[in-house]
Amino acid sequence: MKYLYFAIVFLVALAGCGGGGGHRDPLNITGSAELTLADNENVDDSLYESQSFEATRNGWVQVTMSSTDLDPYILVYSGTDENNEVGHDDDSGTSQNSVFFFSAEKDHTYTVKFTTYGSGAKTGHYTFTIKEVTGPDTKNQAIMLNSAKPIQDPAMKRSK
Repeated sequence: MKYLYFAIVFLVALAGCGGGGGHRDPLNITGSAELTLADNENVDDSLYESQSFEATRNGWVQVTMSSTDLDPYILVYSGTDENNEVGHDDDSGTSQNSVFFFSAEKDHTYTVKFTTYGSGAKTGHYTFTIKEVTGPDTKNQAIMLNSAKPIQDPAMKRSK
């Protein structure tokens, strides 16, 4: 059922794109979902769901994941290959929520993995957005958010 929901959200986002190579509306996918024990499992036993999309233009994309049930963690990949990570975020949003900005290439496919961070709750409801953003502050926001904290990766340990 959840896969049908993601498919419908994706098709609705693409509905205004038109054909013939003309102008396409900016990407704007929003939704709510739930991580359950039936979802895919990461190597660290955390659960995840993923969403692939195609950028409609060159420019910045903002991905958010918010929840009061779990500690959101976002990973973004170029294409569908997990070896081509664009980046990730744990707590750049409010509270423990995740916000990640990255520079996307028009017509390129990206995959977002929505998962959890740490040893807290593995299951729960969350909301998400994947949208192309414009405006004079976008680049500054991306630099500020993605460089303000050290990269946090559950698989890596930092030495002091």
